[in-house]
Amino acid sequence: MGQYRILVFCKDCGRPHPMKGTVLLDDGPAEKTTIAEAYKNKPPPLEIVKILKKDILCPELAISVTLEDPNKVYLVPID
Repeated sequence: MGQYRILVFCKDCGRPHPMKGTVLLDDGPAEKTTIAEAYKNKPPPLEIVKILKKDILCPELAISVTLEDPNKVYLVPID
């Protein structure tokens, strides 16, 4: 089981933002990759589905960013 940080590419300010907390995955990627790439041939685990239904606050613009696009949400392994 691996631990991952979640980075979200903000379409409004054009920068990646980290989500608070981490996620534990049994079959996560070995290196930084998008959720779409990591789970292109299999259904994502429930933890990932829950993440894609959340919003985060863009610290640059102070607006809410919806995490609906799995091509803009990254899994980053924590050593």
